[in-house]
Amino acid sequence: MPNRCSAPGCRSNYAGEPYTPVFKLPNGPPDLVNRWHRALSREGIRDLKNVFVCSKHFLDEEIQTSFSIHQLDGTYLEVPAKPKLQKDAVPRFLPGCPLHFSSSSDTIPPRFDRSLREQHLIDTTINESLLQYNQDKELFQITTLEDLVSKTKHSGLPNHWLVWSSDDNSFNLLKPSITNNSLIAIRCSLTITETLHTMGFYEGIRIPLSLTQINDIRQLNNLLKEIENHSAPTNSPETFQHHVREATGSIRKAIDSLSTGEESGNQQPLLSSLQFILCQLDNALIAKTMRRYNIETLVLSLKCQLISPVCYGYLQSLDCLSLPHLSTLKRLYSNFGLDSEFTNYLKQSVTQFNKWERNVVIQMDEIHVKSTFTYKGGKIIGSSLNPTGPAKTVFAFMISSLSKRWSSIVCLLPCSSSSAEVLFPIIKDVIRDVEACGLSVHVLCTDNYPMNVNIFKLFSPSRLLEHIIPHPMDSNRPLFLLSDFVHIIKSIRNNWLNQIDYNKTFTYPDFENIQVASTAVFEEIRKLYKSDQHSVAKLAPRLTSKACWPSTLERQNVSLALRIFDESTAAALNVSYQSRYHTSTNSQTADFITIICNVWKIFNINTPNKGILHKDEFSVPLTYNDTRFMFLQCVVDWSECWRVMPDKRGKLSPQTFTSFRHSCIALPSL
Repeated sequence: MPNRCSAPGCRSNYAGEPYTPVFKLPNGPPDLVNRWHRALSREGIRDLKNVFVCSKHFLDEEIQTSFSIHQLDGTYLEVPAKPKLQKDAVPRFLPGCPLHFSSSSDTIPPRFDRSLREQHLIDTTINESLLQYNQDKELFQITTLEDLVSKTKHSGLPNHWLVWSSDDNSFNLLKPSITNNSLIAIRCSLTITETLHTMGFYEGIRIPLSLTQINDIRQLNNLLKEIENHSAPTNSPETFQHHVREATGSIRKAIDSLSTGEESGNQQPLLSSLQFILCQLDNALIAKTMRRYNIETLVLSLKCQLISPVCYGYLQSLDCLSLPHLSTLKRLYSNFGLDSEFTNYLKQSVTQFNKWERNVVIQMDEIHVKSTFTYKGGKIIGSSLNPTGPAKTVFAFMISSLSKRWSSIVCLLPCSSSSAEVLFPIIKDVIRDVEACGLSVHVLCTDNYPMNVNIFKLFSPSRLLEHIIPHPMDSNRPLFLLSDFVHIIKSIRNNWLNQIDYNKTFTYPDFENIQVASTAVFEEIRKLYKSDQHSVAKLAPRLTSKACWPSTLERQNVSLALRIFDESTAAALNVSYQSRYHTSTNSQTADFITIICNVWKIFNINTPNKGILHKDEFSVPLTYNDTRFMFLQCVVDWSECWRVMPDKRGKLSPQTFTSFRHSCIALPSL
């Protein structure tokens, strides 16, 4: 049974009446429900649970009776649908009731009438403002440079402002003025780029503007007034930079005129001075990390640094000069080889030495590098001198004084293949150049590498390994050939670790009685370290894990080798022999360490008072009739007996034997 209409005076869907669609009172929102109740104007309507209103009380456009379907051919098909009210529809007509009950609009309570009128007035004002804004936007908006040019012609410019030039890339406005000399000068200018970005200038100096980009023709007048009213202080950074640029421009013109003049050769001192001043002014405007130096400044700085590094450091610390950093200068004179600039530096340094301080030692060592080319600092690094190709080894030559704490790198020579025949003439050239600087070379020192031993043989007239040879520059003077004992002591420790037996055993003749064989066991040192590892008071405090079990890279560290060949290690082994392990190998290992340690002390005397401070007779400087020379001779005999022992195991390598014996013989002769 259809629902009956609840409107007053309506008989829809009652008995005997035709069917009429009805719509139920909405559940919400509350404001819409109240409007339905007021429109029906029926007592007790709020108490009814089910309120229905027929279609006679609504506008036709408020009732949806069909919907359209978009077909594939592009047409729309109207399909009938169940009647449905719009979302905000409210009953408007009440047939059979007084006319004032019906209305074409919602009934508005008096208390809402004023607020609605106010809202309507606000909406009207906003709409008018938006309309005016859109009209002004179309009239004054600038999107391209062409819009700016056309609208500037239409609206005009302030007094005395002129359009200087306009093209596809910029739009320029100028304001000329009369100077005190009755000359026309550009006081103010404004440049607008193709992207409508602005650049303002006042008396040739760029000034910051409030707008960096223009999009309205009315903003143009504001920018022009802003530039006119600008007053740049005389001490501002912009003014300073402007004056400096003017000065550099004048100096560049003077340099060009001097360079192209007929008497340019006579003006060379003035030209060099102007170029130095120009470099100083250019660097005054940029950060330190961005500075660049011309050749005149680099040459002057390099000469000053080579003559007096202290003076150059003082000049560099001053704020009044812009000078290149020391690392920049080093890249200039750190080329491979003994160049003329370094020779001049060496000659200047030698003038401050006395006769004894000029006696020097030349040390040579090799550095293994990655065989590749590298582009760095505008140069290709890594090329070999002989033969051409990427270098594999760099040979370093260093000189040090025999009686002064002074040393210096002479040259670095990259080579792809090294041999004694290649390095022999190079070493002779280095000795000659060092002697030419006023120094006297007395010793040539290298490590125990087999190639270096062959170089020593080439120096000898008999082509045999000798510790004293005639000096290549003066046959009446001797030249002593030494093997660096730092490398030797590392080689002894490494040979000890390379023994194939488990305990790493050396079998050597006893130092007091060479007919008796003794053993030095490296495993005893490791046991000593393990026993001391958790003790508060350690017998061998110098021993460490890295010293007992060094890696391949750590074997090149001489300090770890000296922790093995130390007095405390030998003393700890003797104590453990007497009280803990009761094995003779501990005492024999301690004796071997003591022999090597005493030889190292003799070679490592670097201060006159070392023996007094340490209360050690082996650390006292050597004298002419020193008894330690006899000790070194005994060490030579002891090493020779060790070398000829029949057992091939438990000994040093042939290269280490040769270098050890050679150094012990050469030192007394020196």
